[in-house]
Amino acid sequence: MKYIAKLITLLSFLIICTEVRGQEKMTMEEWYKNISEYTLLKSNLSSKIIKLQKDKSELQTVLDEIISELKKIEEEYWLIVGSKEVYDTYNKKLERLYKICKNKEGKFEDAEKMFIELDTNLKCHPDFAVKYKEIKICLDNAKYREK
Repeated sequence: MKYIAKLITLLSFLIICTEVRGQEKMTMEEWYKNISEYTLLKSNLSSKIIKLQKDKSELQTVLDEIISELKKIEEEYWLIVGSKEVYDTYNKKLERLYKICKNKEGKFEDAEKMFIELDTNLKCHPDFAVKYKEIKICLDNAKYREK
């Protein structure tokens, strides 16, 4: 905002200088009239700057409230999930089992054991539900059992 105020002042000064250079002689009445106009212009611009600063403050307050609320929601989310570590661990195990099923690697019993370990509430999480279901279908697939 200080930058804007300095810019406005500089522009006002340049306008005044340009006006003065453009005229050889100016009467006192014209000079006072120009000064009055520029003073009014400066006053209007200053009031707009004050209003913008107030708006910025209000928006910053709203932003701070939203950020605070978002942090609370994130904390509640991780309480429901367990923690970030629990989420990451589950995701890694699910990915590993998904690759095993997709590539039909290892023994069926080992894959089934891993699948049973993944049978927690996190299987319903939107990030995991589809992959969990695909793994279940893969394990139920008779071709995989034949290997």
